Order: sequence, then C-alpha cells, then structure tokens
Amino acid sequence: RCSKRIVQAATTFQLGGAKKLNTQCHHESTGPPLKTFLFDMDASADEEARLQEYCSRVVRALQQITTDFPGLKLQNRVAILVPDRGFLDGLRSLLAAALREHFVERQEARKQRRFSLIDASEAAKVLLGHVGAEGADSEDLVLDTLDNFDGLERLIVIPVGLDAPLNEGA
Repeated sequence: RCSKRIVQAATTFQLGGAKKLNTQCHHESTGPPLKTFLFDMDASADEEARLQEYCSRVVRALQQITTDFPGLKLQNRVAILVPDRGFLDGLRSLLAAALREHFVERQEARKQRRFSLIDASEAAKVLLGHVGAEGADSEDLVLDTLDNFDGLERLIVIPVGLDAPLNEGA
C-alpha cells in the first residue's frame, strides 16, 4: 500500500498544482510494478458480449498474477471491483464458470487452482485459517461493487468496467 509506484501514479489524478509534488511514500519500498490491461471495447457490442469481454480480461489478469507470483495463495487477497449491482450480477456467473474452465479444467492436476467468489461483506468476516467457500483447496476472491468495498483493502485490486460514466445521483 502506498508504495513509491502507487504514490507516483496517483499524482496524475491529484488536484492542487505544485502542492501535489509534496505527496510522498511513507516507506522506502518501491513495490511491485502496476500492471494495466487496457483494451478497446466495441461500442456496438450488446451487454452480454461486453460482460464476456470483461470476464475474459479478468481471467487474463488472474493468469498473469498466478504466473508472476506462483507460490502466492490468493485467499482473500484479491479484490475484483465493479461499478454497480447490475454489472456484478451479470459478471458473477460468467466469471465463476470461466475460473473453473481456465484454472481447473484446462490445467494438469498439480497446476490446478480453485477459486470461489465472495462479496465484501463475507470477506470482512473471514479470519485467518478460514477454509475457502468451496473447500480447503479453494481460494476466495472478493467480487463486489465499489460502494460495498469502500475502505477495505486487498493486496491485489482488479477494477472492472469502470470505463463507463457513473450514474449521477444514483
């Protein structure tokens, strides 16, 4: 949290002119490099196609994480954040199926990773040593809306679908 890279990246979005140059990291850790997975979305795509594309991109991001950090258990360390409840409801079942397909069905037994999706409320209740929602070999990933996740932190955050304007007054 607040590594030098994150502080530097955040200055782009800060207000305050020269004052923002005073923002600094509270420790000397550079932290891991921030990875972005930007892509163009077909403006004419229907909602189902858009959700499928987002789902595919989340799976790619998780594949990158498991490749970069092969020994790291992701149990309650990953947050996948979406803009609203409708998006969440549409993405949840697609993502659960895609995670099974890519991390269980396509892998050799020794490389399999089982992930389950829990919401922020459930994640906040989790204690160390907690068994994942789908059993001892399952790792919980937090999937919820920005509003429900406010103030909570995870080691890895994957924002999804935040490229569209937010509803004003919603």
